Amino acid sequence: MRQPIALLLFIFILMPIWAAHALAADLEVTLTGIRNDSGSIRIAVLDRLIGSPDADNAVALHKEPARPGSMTLRFTGLEPGRYALAVFHDEDDDGELQRLLGLIPLEGYALSGNTGRMGPPSFGRMAFVLTDEGAAMTLPMRY
Repeated sequence: MRQPIALLLFIFILMPIWAAHALAADLEVTLTGIRNDSGSIRIAVLDRLIGSPDADNAVALHKEPARPGSMTLRFTGLEPGRYALAVFHDEDDDGELQRLLGLIPLEGYALSGNTGRMGPPSFGRMAFVLTDEGAAMTLPMRY
């Protein structure tokens, strides 16, 4: 009788750990068209957008030295949900997207979703759904 009770207690203790792991999803992002190896590629996973897409709105961040051509970056352990991606090629490695007159990007960038080149992006147009099965996407860099 003790063994079944001990087994049940063990299962109930570990259940939250199993459940948390089951709700974790992976996101693989391939960036194409990176023009040089200067600086870093910075990517933010956003769950909302307040103002410009930046690190202040991010649920996950990744920074990696730039490599010309294409790069694949992976986020693990994200909760399934609605997200958007904002990427920029920080060629001078200063942590800021350089802009002409504060508006026009001077460094490469990429955004998830159906975003145009004019005006600030909206979260709704950038958003995608990450399921518990994970996702993979390819984003072309714009310079």
